[in-house]
Amino acid sequence: MIEQESKTSKKSRVVTWVIAVLMIGGIITGFVAMIVGSDNSQKDAMAVEEAQARLAEIDADYTAKADVRDAELSKKYYKTLAEYKSQVKAYNAAAVTELKTEDLKVGDGAEITENTEYDAYYIGWLSDGTTFDSSFKDETSELLKSPISGADVFVQGWKTGIVGMKMGGVRLFTIPSDQAYGEVGSGTTIPPNSPLKFAVLAIPPVEKITWPDDAVEACIAVYTGQIGDEQTTQTICQTSYGNE
Repeated sequence: MIEQESKTSKKSRVVTWVIAVLMIGGIITGFVAMIVGSDNSQKDAMAVEEAQARLAEIDADYTAKADVRDAELSKKYYKTLAEYKSQVKAYNAAAVTELKTEDLKVGDGAEITENTEYDAYYIGWLSDGTTFDSSFKDETSELLKSPISGADVFVQGWKTGIVGMKMGGVRLFTIPSDQAYGEVGSGTTIPPNSPLKFAVLAIPPVEKITWPDDAVEACIAVYTGQIGDEQTTQTICQTSYGNE
C-alpha cells in the first residue's frame, strides 16, 4: 500500500513536471515570437525609412536637373510666349460653336501631323478672361514650367487644332465646350459647358530627364499599403517614376 502510494506520487510529480516544462516552453516560444515579430516590425520600419530617404533623394535630384533644364528653355522661349499674354481677354462664349484656329506666329520648323511628337508651352483662359492655367512659373520671373508633351494633351480641340502647325510657331485655339471638357468641366477650375481659348507655342521634344533604376522600387517600398492594393501601388509608382 505504501509502495503503491509512492508510485502514484512519483507519477503525479512527473506529470506535473512535464506540464510545467510545456507551459514554460510555451511562454518562452510566445516571448521569442513576440521578440522576433517586434524585431521584424522594426526592420520593416527601418526599410520604409530608408526607402523614404532614397525617394526624397531621387525627387530632389530630379527637381534640380529639371530646374536647370527649364531655366535654359525659359531663356529661349519665355519672351515668345509672353508676347501673347495680350490675347487673354473676355470673349462671347455663346458665339463659340466650332473649332477655330489662327496662327499668331508661323513657325520655321517641321509641320505637326497627328503622329508628330512635340512639346508645348501655353496659356489657357475662359470666356470671362480668367486664365485657368499657363506655362508661366509665376508673375515675378521670366521662368517657364516644364513644357507638356503633346501625348499628354486630352483636350480634343487642341489635338485636332494642332495639326498643320509648324514647330516654333504660336497658334490660337478657340474651342467649343463639346471639344473641351463638355458638360462635366474640370474640377473647380473649368465650369461645365465652358468654351476655351489657348495660345500654344509648339516646340521640338526637349531632352527628358530619366529616373534612376531604383526609383520605382523605392516608391513601392514607401507606399505599399497606403494607396490601395499592391497592383494599384505598382501601377502608380510605375506611372510616376518609370521611364517608359
